Amino acid sequence: MKICILFYFLTSFICNAQVDSLFKDFKDCNSNLIKDSISIYDNLRNFTLKLPKKWKGKLEGDNNSLCVYKTPYSSIFRLKGSSAYDVQGNRIETEKKDPKFVGIDYIETQEIVILKHPKGMYKKKLLHKYTFHFETKNNPWVWMFYLAADRKPTKKDICEIKYIIKQYILGLKN
Repeated sequence: MKICILFYFLTSFICNAQVDSLFKDFKDCNSNLIKDSISIYDNLRNFTLKLPKKWKGKLEGDNNSLCVYKTPYSSIFRLKGSSAYDVQGNRIETEKKDPKFVGIDYIETQEIVILKHPKGMYKKKLLHKYTFHFETKNNPWVWMFYLAADRKPTKKDICEIKYIIKQYILGLKN
């Protein structure tokens, strides 16, 4: 019984360390050092989104949802960004109480809530899935950036994602 309890604590400690690692990478990242490759113009919100090197993508749909992917390292490394109307006005507060909650960071004084979803399988590949949420002040719209990757994101990957999210925050503030 003691061995089972010890094993449980070690397993939970290792899992928490991995989650903290992603959050630490996001928090510690200096996205100002990222080099741009291509630009996408968002005519709905009237700003230009610059993608980091080795990222490609487009805006699609009526609400200009962002669909980008990283090449060539992975067959599945996609980031989708879209907004949703939060009628209740409490979506972010609800997510902070979610068991998938990883942590909170701030970009340009904007609170970013990070969630980690259970790993899943797609075409015999293990997927790592994360959500990065923020809501604009005094506005019932919530932004969600959803990452699905067939490998664990590196610190550089997380910095590039933070760079993309930061541009959206700056674009929505202007």
